[in-house]
Amino acid sequence: MGINERVIRQAIEALVLHGVETPTNTQVREKLGRGSFSEITPILKSWREERDQARRAAMAMPKAVKERLDITLAQVWLEVCETASEQLIATQDLHHKEQLEWRATYKELELANSQLVKKVNRLNPLIEELKNEIKALNRKVEIKSDEITELKLKNVAIQANVLTSTAKDGAKTKLGELVEEGPKIILL
Repeated sequence: MGINERVIRQAIEALVLHGVETPTNTQVREKLGRGSFSEITPILKSWREERDQARRAAMAMPKAVKERLDITLAQVWLEVCETASEQLIATQDLHHKEQLEWRATYKELELANSQLVKKVNRLNPLIEELKNEIKALNRKVEIKSDEITELKLKNVAIQANVLTSTAKDGAKTKLGELVEEGPKIILL
């Protein structure tokens, strides 16, 4: 003879009272001390479904609370959306302003660059001309330096000739004086 449903449910409840939150077929069978799984399984399954429904019902939010919560969440969401929208607009405005400033700066830099390129293009021929003048002046300096060196050498030669000539003239003059005076005796 089989075990009736009431006895199986009592065994399940006894297990739950002793701390077994989700009893198994084996635990129920041990608690009963007899019975087959084919008898216990459908009743245990039915008990679990009823327990889950009772838990969901106990945890279900009352309709008035749910409606008030929906309204509050809608208000919060609206505030979040408005704040995000304001921040987005402010960020976009700032970005646009910065973009305009960068464009103006870019145009200024382009103009300055263009002016510098024009100046460089105007100065390049002048620089080349000045380089050529410097080369020509350097050649003239070399030529003048060579001429100065040559003149110095000529000057040294002339000074040597003058000294030699002066010495010869002085000796001739002295000799001439001696000849004119005649012999003199120098007493000491």
